[in-house]
Amino acid sequence: MMELGEIKKREFKPGGDPGPESFCTIVDSSSLWEGIFSIYTIRRFHEQPIYVICDKIAEEHINLAGLENVHTRATIDPESNSEITDGLFNGGFQDQTGNQIRHGCHLWHPISLMYRKPEAMDFALETNTSTLFSDCDVYYTEPIRVFLDADLGLYPFHSNCGYSDKRRMEMDRKYGYATGAYVYTSRKDFPDWWRRGMIEDSNFYDEECLSRADDSFSVKFFPASQLITPYQFDFVWSRLSDYGDIIDRPPAENMKDLDWTFMDGLITHQGRATSFHFHIDPGSVLDRGQNVDPRARMLGRIFLTALAESSRKEHKDIIEFFRTKIRRHITPLPDKWFVGKEEAYG
Repeated sequence: MMELGEIKKREFKPGGDPGPESFCTIVDSSSLWEGIFSIYTIRRFHEQPIYVICDKIAEEHINLAGLENVHTRATIDPESNSEITDGLFNGGFQDQTGNQIRHGCHLWHPISLMYRKPEAMDFALETNTSTLFSDCDVYYTEPIRVFLDADLGLYPFHSNCGYSDKRRMEMDRKYGYATGAYVYTSRKDFPDWWRRGMIEDSNFYDEECLSRADDSFSVKFFPASQLITPYQFDFVWSRLSDYGDIIDRPPAENMKDLDWTFMDGLITHQGRATSFHFHIDPGSVLDRGQNVDPRARMLGRIFLTALAESSRKEHKDIIEFFRTKIRRHITPLPDKWFVGKEEAYG
């Protein structure tokens, strides 16, 4: 496992770099409105091409959205999904010992989609020298302002949650130290490496194998504020049971406890937030048989409040796009998830 000091030492340096040469992601009909919203937020800050692996329904809607320089490839269908989930992964997920101890993990991650992340990268790298893969439920509020000077850029998930060294190391050993939701590469051979790693050498999906990428590629890390997730609440509220009475508090109250600030965007204790990772369409996640972390509601309300209170044109455009193009299509969580009776992100 990599020491925290080494991770911090290898962070990308801040600067005026224009970002990756391209972006890529995966969107199917079950994640359609999250995906269109994610693509829109990228486009508000970057002109680079965006490459999308999708199904036919998502392709049609993405094309109708009129977003510039977005390229789609519709390779997702029920037959290929079954080949991945039931064929490559035997209906669940096997660890390196062949024991299906993580069979239930599909409740959090759609296996057939996560395996396609290298495919999305391959699509982008056909005509570009670098690409950043981000999950379709990652939404941007700032441009990428770091110098991307490595073969591989990873986001060190557990290093940014305020865990003790012991807890962080336990999580890193179990799941890997980097998220598969946010991966940059300038190496055309990396997608094949990642694809093989998922099948042959990973204890957890697309992520745990990334801990060994350092053996084959030069690796640097995105800073903590690059990707804000619900897990970053753990430095204040370390147990899920802590959230029972605060899920539906007004964002301002939670912000006070977190020592975060709205300032034409979001300033966290780790710096100005570049992007947020959470399900803005939580009901659709339940509809496809997966679980939802209820903390996503907290982060979603903070995200939307940060945009609504900002004076910046980009943020006003994003919140208006959400209100007029996205909100009516997304499904709120059922009331049982919350202390109050409001709709999700109401």
